[in-house]
Amino acid sequence: MTIRTDVDDAFRNDLHEVRAGVFSASFVFDSGLSVFAGHFPGNPLLPGIMQIEIVRRVAEAARACRFRIEAVSKAKFTGPIYPGDVISVEVAFKDSDVSTSAAGALSVAGVAKASINLLLLT
Repeated sequence: MTIRTDVDDAFRNDLHEVRAGVFSASFVFDSGLSVFAGHFPGNPLLPGIMQIEIVRRVAEAARACRFRIEAVSKAKFTGPIYPGDVISVEVAFKDSDVSTSAAGALSVAGVAKASINLLLLT
């Protein structure tokens, strides 16, 4: 499996626009994923790279296109995300002539877990 495949499998296909230009979706990662065996043994946590990929995935679903991450301008992880947690994600967009910026906020049960800003290219 790849990171992209694991994130796609965790996506609950519940994307909706919560307000103009802001989209919401949710993800649940199965405890059987191999990534949890090594991150960390006995205390599995969702790796930051997977959380970054979640924001890219919501952006792709909202814009109906594939994106490449050009830069991560912010990645602040404020709490652990465990296997089986229902991760709520909100992504807001800002477009320029050559790129799209996506600002993502991840939470579990209303508690903020990460804030991630990406520069995306098609």
